[in-house]
Amino acid sequence: MTLDAIDADRFHRRPMPPPPAASADRAWRGLALSVPALAHCAALGGRLLDADRLLLVRNAQLHSFAGLATMLAEGRVVLRGAGLPVRDHAPLGALATWLSWEWFRADTVVQHALGLILLVAVGAALFDLLRAARASAPIATIATLAFALHPCAADLSAPLAGRDALLALLFSLLAARRALAASPPAAVAWSAAAALTAGLCAPGYGLLGLVPAGFVRPRPARRVAFAAAALATLAALALTRGADRLMPSLLAVSAENTASLLAWIPSPTPLIAMTAAARVSLAGMLPLIFAALALGLATRTDDPDDVAFLRAGAAAMIASMLAAGLAGTALVVGGTSSLALHLGFVLAATGIVRAHGASLGRWARPWMLVAFALPAALTVHRVRHWSMEDSVLHALADRRAEDPEGSLARARLELRRGRLAAAAPWCVRYALAQPGTGRADGCIGAMAAARGDHPGAVVLLRRWASALGDRRALRAASLELSEALPDPRFSEAFREATGYALPQRRPGETR
Repeated sequence: MTLDAIDADRFHRRPMPPPPAASADRAWRGLALSVPALAHCAALGGRLLDADRLLLVRNAQLHSFAGLATMLAEGRVVLRGAGLPVRDHAPLGALATWLSWEWFRADTVVQHALGLILLVAVGAALFDLLRAARASAPIATIATLAFALHPCAADLSAPLAGRDALLALLFSLLAARRALAASPPAAVAWSAAAALTAGLCAPGYGLLGLVPAGFVRPRPARRVAFAAAALATLAALALTRGADRLMPSLLAVSAENTASLLAWIPSPTPLIAMTAAARVSLAGMLPLIFAALALGLATRTDDPDDVAFLRAGAAAMIASMLAAGLAGTALVVGGTSSLALHLGFVLAATGIVRAHGASLGRWARPWMLVAFALPAALTVHRVRHWSMEDSVLHALADRRAEDPEGSLARARLELRRGRLAAAAPWCVRYALAQPGTGRADGCIGAMAAARGDHPGAVVLLRRWASALGDRRALRAASLELSEALPDPRFSEAFREATGYALPQRRPGETR
């Protein structure tokens, strides 16, 4: 062999550089993931909300292996000794929360970073699914940005309770990607596995297993996949119902809980689902109407990939209705199910515009994505308000008057304004509605100290402080009380109950 032939042989054996199309695809993917990450990173500067502390710090089940076994057996996270549910039935979601506590405790930045990482992972899974289903890179990028930059995504990335729904969405999208390239029996198995796993991550999310079923071919296998996903959803509901019966849980879908779907509205008003909860009971009809429209368009579409997107979008919309209806026992009702509704819109819209993918690919440029500046700004706005305790308290206070959490929120708002007398009736009202929680004992103990009932104040303040569990939480809560009641009798009762002197606000420290 000549020297030239040897050099030529070595040249052909070298790894070739990736084609320009692959490089462009990576660029579009990086853009689709980096922009939402920047928008949602505003959550990293937020504090743990009161509901987050109930879930982590004041939840004794998270602090031992025995508690983990109880959570996995019962499927529900309950504040022991109070009977207050802080999480719906969700064994895998409870396991994820247990692991986050064991590894990172109450580290605020890390706990919020976990939600951000999950959201980016869901966006990556969506982008990969769209590309695998033959959507062009620009269309996949636009769809991913439309999904992750919608303001309702902040309801999952900012509060810790939204991580369950993010896990469910992630597993369903990963299963849909696998079902695309799998044989019909394997695709059916992926659909059933997605339904069971998503249903164990967050209550009612099992119907997300219909999303991978929508991509299954041929038609007989797809019908089997839909049936398998529905049965797996019922199995997940049966496994997570706890002491409840299955049918009453399903009937809850028609109740007022579906008003949380209003969080899908891209309003500049933050926390709209919490404000509107229990006011509009017909919000659950919206997913059904749009799902019917998507399925109707699917019957008039020829391209099988476009039809698959429309079917999967309709499935996600239906799943959002079930998830919203079964989210009624959570301590703070947010708009977590609205992101599943939005995923349905994104998938269905992808099926509608995918036929124009070739023309979009020719004229689309990354700078044109400046159109997402407004939704990105609204997303940052909502994320920031999730990190502000006053905003969350105002949203809770705007709910119906008989809501105990609304009463406690009104009391805390008055305390933060330095008005103990105005907070007192709301504290008593909450204590009567939730006598075992002790969350209003600090306020009632301060009133007892102001009346001169020193022994009663010490008992109440001791129980209140021991339930907080975290010294940072105790400091923040005692600052609210001490600034509302600058009374030496309260300071003396607090010292005897806790062993600490009342803290003082540091120079420059904001309320």
